[in-house]
Amino acid sequence: MKEGSVLSQEQVMMMKNDKGFVMLTAVFILLVFSGLILHQVTILKSEQSFTAMHWELIQMDNLLLTGKEFVSALILEDDGDKLQLGTKATGDGIIRYEVTLISDDIYFIRLKVETHSGAMREGTFYLNVTTGAVTDWEEGGVLG
Repeated sequence: MKEGSVLSQEQVMMMKNDKGFVMLTAVFILLVFSGLILHQVTILKSEQSFTAMHWELIQMDNLLLTGKEFVSALILEDDGDKLQLGTKATGDGIIRYEVTLISDDIYFIRLKVETHSGAMREGTFYLNVTTGAVTDWEEGGVLG
């Protein structure tokens, strides 16, 4: 037999140790990549939640502005004297409004809006019917 074809006991042990090292390295790499994937999934879920909340806030802002324009138009068309409470349904949700006459030409309007998912927000403003100016616009936080 040739001297190079026979493996010594030391060489056999090194080969067995190499197999164990490769397996340990593969398991470690698998754990690292699994952790990275879990981290990315967590970030994705967080971003989805934020996007849903942001979209809800945009809808509530849109409802408030739509309500402001709608009620202002009703009052400026000389319907303000008989206008006190009302509701308007839109594609994004429901607008509830309350109109209070402060003086001959100043109205106080309170808007409460609710999206189809149940989130609510409130806004108030004063409307001068002589100039058509909207003043002291205030928005409340998310109510529901």
